[in-house]
Amino acid sequence: MVPDAAADRLATNLEAFASPRRDDGTRTETGEYLPYDRRLGRAFCQMLETLDPSRLPIHGGDATTVIVTVDLDQLRKDAGIGQIVGGSPITAAEARRLACTANIIPAVLGGASEVLDLGRMQRFFTAAQRRALLLRSATCEAEGCDIPGTWAEAHHWLAWSQGGLTDIDNAALLCSHHHHRAHDSAYLHERLPSGDIRFTRRR
Repeated sequence: MVPDAAADRLATNLEAFASPRRDDGTRTETGEYLPYDRRLGRAFCQMLETLDPSRLPIHGGDATTVIVTVDLDQLRKDAGIGQIVGGSPITAAEARRLACTANIIPAVLGGASEVLDLGRMQRFFTAAQRRALLLRSATCEAEGCDIPGTWAEAHHWLAWSQGGLTDIDNAALLCSHHHHRAHDSAYLHERLPSGDIRFTRRR
């Protein structure tokens, strides 16, 4: 049983994540209406992604960390499938997106399912790098987006799984909505001469 005060606090936090950040927060990028309970469900998932693992209790002998196992050839495919330790399936695209910011280590497997690479924490952008990104752009770098950069996530322009480096030249500051879109194979994205990032749906 959750105490009423804690339940109210959770509801307030979920409301903050579910609140409209665009013209109509009740609709998805396709214009589909989302019921309130589904918006809260998505808000809960987003809230989990923003938790700082370094401030959570030690779990399994280390700071709270999620390990995703995925075959190397699956990781390179947009439609590839991996598995979170514990059994839950996850798409390779989602694993690549979460690896940009979350404390998630991709355990890349070879053809015989041997571990080829257990990731490196150095792939995460540092606080100093994030400050430099904020100096470059005070808001999400997607064209027309005014979400504050302090709410945004550092995205590898060339994915870490494809050899991308964790440096400023390979970084883009994107809000959660546009970070999802950057990892959505249905969209192309390009950096404009102005520095903004434009997303276009594939035909």
